[in-house]
Amino acid sequence: TLRHYKDPVFADKSVFYVGDDSVGDLWILTNDGMLRRKGSEEIFESIRTDKDNQPFFSMLCDKEGIWFGSTGKIYRFTYSSQELKVFCDLTEVSPEFRIKQILSPEEGHLMCCSHSGIILLDQATGGKVTELLLVGTWNYDAPAMRLEGENELANFAGNALTSSLTSKLQKAYDAVG
Repeated sequence: TLRHYKDPVFADKSVFYVGDDSVGDLWILTNDGMLRRKGSEEIFESIRTDKDNQPFFSMLCDKEGIWFGSTGKIYRFTYSSQELKVFCDLTEVSPEFRIKQILSPEEGHLMCCSHSGIILLDQATGGKVTELLLVGTWNYDAPAMRLEGENELANFAGNALTSSLTSKLQKAYDAVG
C-alpha cells in the first residue's frame, strides 16, 4: 500500500535514510532530527537531541537497540530505556566527520564511515577510537590511481594496492573500449 504523508512533522526536512528496526518501528533520519513510527501506527514521533537541527545520516540495529550516526557523534537508542544518548563524541578527532554508514565488522566494534575516512570504535571502552583508517587524500586519474597516507607504511601498502587495482582497471577499460 502506498501512502502519501502530508503531516506537518515532515515540513522542511531532507530525508537522508529510512530504515526499520528489529521491533518493527520505522525510522526516518533527516537534517532536523529523526522521525519514528511505532509498529503499524500512523503517527510519526519527532526525536531530537538536546541540540536543535542535528542531522542523522545512518543507523545500525542490534538486539539491544540502535546506533545512529550524525556529524561527529554516535548516538545510542536502547529499547529498554527508550532513550537516545550520545555514545561517542568524535568532534575532537574530526569535527566534520559525517557518519554516512555504521557497520559492526566484529563483536564489540563499530566501523564509522565518512567522506573523510573510516574510524573504528571500541564499544567496551565507551566509544574510544581504536583506529583511524584511510584518512588522507585519494586521487583518481582513469585508469590509474594513487593512494597517499600519513606515513611510510601506509604509502607502501597504498602503492601495492594501487598497482593491483590499476592492472585490473586497465583490463576492464580494454574490455569495454
